[in-house]
Amino acid sequence: MHDVQLLVRASTGGVWKFPIRFIATEPQPDDTIVIEAVGLGRESSVSFRLTCTSPNRHPIPYNAYFLSGSDTEFSVSPQTGELLPEGTNGTLLKVAFTPGIYGKVYQGKLVVQTTEMQWTYIVRGVLPEYMPPRGASSRPMAGPHPDPRRRMEKHNYIRHNLKLTTTGVSSPIKGAPLIPKTNHV
Repeated sequence: MHDVQLLVRASTGGVWKFPIRFIATEPQPDDTIVIEAVGLGRESSVSFRLTCTSPNRHPIPYNAYFLSGSDTEFSVSPQTGELLPEGTNGTLLKVAFTPGIYGKVYQGKLVVQTTEMQWTYIVRGVLPEYMPPRGASSRPMAGPHPDPRRRMEKHNYIRHNLKLTTTGVSSPIKGAPLIPKTNHV
């Protein structure tokens, strides 16, 4: 924000002062680029051509980059080069999108900047709609199952515990005999 004074002087000697305030804001984006992904971990891209409006009709160096806060799943190439002037095919820029997870809204702000101009683009990544697998499930296996929990065999824990001769590792007295030995005199 800058405050300045505009002075208007008349030839008759009068002076008028007018305060003026300049406020610079972010420019509106030039366009929105929507890239539809072909799948997770697979790159999808959109290409477009851009020309510069240089008065001397010569190529101008540029830098293309995503602003901080943009999702890292977006990339632009080439990041540096020369924008060809109007009247030519222009310079081809490729914006790529490689999503990593479902359920996230992917968005970024692409800037293409020269010494004379700046273009900004909102870039949105759209994921394909998730389609669950279709078809008939397999039929249950007939006969005895290999997993004993599925066979529902009964286990007699009392009979098993009666056969034990010493305490287990979880006992405070590890390895002690369960039946104390008696001394016969």
